[in-house]
Amino acid sequence: MAASSIFSTPKKPAYPAVDETVSGQASVSSPAPLTHSKYQGQASIGEGVHVKGDIHDCRQVDVYGLMEGEIETDILIIHEKGSVKGIVRAERAEIHGTADGEVTISARLDIRATGLIAGVVNYGELSVEAGGRMTGQLDHCSEKSAERHTPIPID
Repeated sequence: MAASSIFSTPKKPAYPAVDETVSGQASVSSPAPLTHSKYQGQASIGEGVHVKGDIHDCRQVDVYGLMEGEIETDILIIHEKGSVKGIVRAERAEIHGTADGEVTISARLDIRATGLIAGVVNYGELSVEAGGRMTGQLDHCSEKSAERHTPIPID
């Protein structure tokens, strides 16, 4: 029997940029893939890695370790042992670990059961699993209107 390798089965991202094709056409998954992105790259901060700096113009950022700085991406996934401190601007985010700072998610923010988000959070759509935690200031922002709603303090 052949030994299995961690390289033999690639992991699929929680928010695939584009799904696998079936009969030459992209299939749509839930949530819908980002087919309109102007960005191409993908970045990954590995478990045990500590990065200080900025990531801009990236299609997807996966954080397994610690990232301090600014992130601008279409999709941000902070994995269970991952942590981001600083400024985040993304279209979608899935938080399994921790995010602390100024977080702006224009479309959908998913906080999973192990996730914690703290600071000033602006979001378009919000989903929180049982066990997911938030602290700080929340503000729902809509791309369809320029009106800003009153921030909701959370403790």
